[in-house]
Amino acid sequence: MRVVCYYRFSTDNRLQLDNSEQRQQESVKKLCNRNGWLIVEEVVDKATSGDGEKPSLNRLRDAYKSGEIEFDAIVADSLSRITRRGLFDMHLDVGWMRDAGIKLAVVDMGGVPFLVDELGRDIAKSVDVWKNNAENIERGSKVSDGMRTKFMRGKLGWCGQVPLGYDLVRSVDGPSYLVANDDLKHVREIFQFYLGGGAIRGAVEILLKTQRFREKQAGSDEVKDPNSTSVKNLLRNSIYCGKRTYGVRNVAKYGGVNEDNPKWTKDNPLAMTDLVIDYDPEGFEKAVSYADYLKVQQMLKKSKNRHGKRNTPVNSKYKGLLVCGNCGTPLFADPYKDKKTGKKLTSYTCKAADQRGPKCREEKPYRKSIRTDEFEDLLVKEFGLFFMKPDTHICNVQKVLDGLVLESMDSGERDTAADLDVQQQRLEQLTKQWQEGGMSPTLGEVIQQQAKRIDELRQKQKEDLDKPIETLLDVCRRQSDESWEAKGFGRYLGSCYRIAYGIHTGVYQWSSRESKLGLAQQLIKEFTEGLVLVKHPTTAELFEIESHEGLRHSFSNADRCVEALRAMLIEDIVVDFQLGLSRGRPSQVPTSLEFVFSVPTSDCTDMGWLRR
Repeated sequence: MRVVCYYRFSTDNRLQLDNSEQRQQESVKKLCNRNGWLIVEEVVDKATSGDGEKPSLNRLRDAYKSGEIEFDAIVADSLSRITRRGLFDMHLDVGWMRDAGIKLAVVDMGGVPFLVDELGRDIAKSVDVWKNNAENIERGSKVSDGMRTKFMRGKLGWCGQVPLGYDLVRSVDGPSYLVANDDLKHVREIFQFYLGGGAIRGAVEILLKTQRFREKQAGSDEVKDPNSTSVKNLLRNSIYCGKRTYGVRNVAKYGGVNEDNPKWTKDNPLAMTDLVIDYDPEGFEKAVSYADYLKVQQMLKKSKNRHGKRNTPVNSKYKGLLVCGNCGTPLFADPYKDKKTGKKLTSYTCKAADQRGPKCREEKPYRKSIRTDEFEDLLVKEFGLFFMKPDTHICNVQKVLDGLVLESMDSGERDTAADLDVQQQRLEQLTKQWQEGGMSPTLGEVIQQQAKRIDELRQKQKEDLDKPIETLLDVCRRQSDESWEAKGFGRYLGSCYRIAYGIHTGVYQWSSRESKLGLAQQLIKEFTEGLVLVKHPTTAELFEIESHEGLRHSFSNADRCVEALRAMLIEDIVVDFQLGLSRGRPSQVPTSLEFVFSVPTSDCTDMGWLRR
């Protein structure tokens, strides 16, 4: 009888693999030799679960069906080597053997060849299959519970790949842990680069400077260069802000934390699991603060919604700034050549309108695009009106006032505020999962614990908010001084901080609508007229401010308008399209712009500043 010997190992650990491999091979070959069977092939699946896919066994199936190999039976050490699936799923592993009439010979079942159909007719064999699957589930759940307990007690050593910027220290008496190395400065540089508005691709150049990459590259010519995915994975790693997570991805198939069991981290890992601990062993250093880490996650989430890759021209001045007013999709820069002049130009297009699907395709023609010259004409027209509205500046000053509380906090307070946002996101995810999953009592208890944790964080935040006014004044003075030296509209933010400083010292009033309008008019004059008299924010004495040359009546320059908007910390410029005629043809015509800022709406009497 022609047979194939099949071995499967559930781990790629070298010591365990050597032991299991030798034992399986000896028992299987001993059975074949005793019966005089001819071994035509030996097939091995390494680091493969018994209730998962088995690549080598699947390749054997394909080779048999194509006629590349012929055999009569498959020999294995135990039935669990071939399958650990449940009774209703085991056909995924052995169904093709039944259809082809291939027999199984299993050492621990006596070694007598039998047809796969007998598994269904023989109760003893069916029980063996069921027991294999049940034992697998029970064992996996116990291991998962044990690791979870060790993790929450801080006793679980570091497992998996060591993050860039750290070395792994192994200890005889305790768990292994991470310590910082010289590459951590490059990790910090990547976070600061991205927070400062740098592109993911630009951060790849920083990765190339790390010692780890240089050593890998020197050791092998086959080492691939880091790419955008490498940077995103680094920015997603919460260990860099001193938070260690468990159960986010590929952990515990049975009794795991994350039921989706994702292969990689696509979202903020702190919102994907409730198993999070502070990580601060001796020699460990953070690369980024908790609050800044969460800012990075928000930025990544926003950029995640962008559509397929496009070739963006270098001179696309407004890339990342324009958004489709119909669907909210960022407008991508598309290069094109003017047929008459041959000059290379740029338009900004909604890719959701170009792709099939219901999004942004309500009425033909679907295409929504705005040329650079069209955008600049609209910008000049609408920004002048926008800047001259007092409510624009009232809300910007209010943003500074609200932000001062956060900026004046110490790192612990900022971490508490940021952690509260993450835990609220986690509660929303759990509640949605509970509602969609039949309102499980077990999950309901988890939700109650999560709500209790949020209440504790709110109480801690309330206790930490009582800060001396001097701290706020120091922040005002520092930010005002830093921005005051800037040129052009870069000075705008410093002026907002100067006013906030005056409000905290009592020089300026901010309690009534009239007082707010007066300060807003002062800001407008400062950037549109020559000399302006203002009160000193500390002494209340009058002094003159001279507007920078070129700022007065500068709203006819699109570049200057964008400079001013960036100084106001704009997030998006929304382009609204309406069906109309362009060159005599029906077209989606850009009609207006809306300016969207990341400013709070509190104490703003006119919401027109949000969407002009």
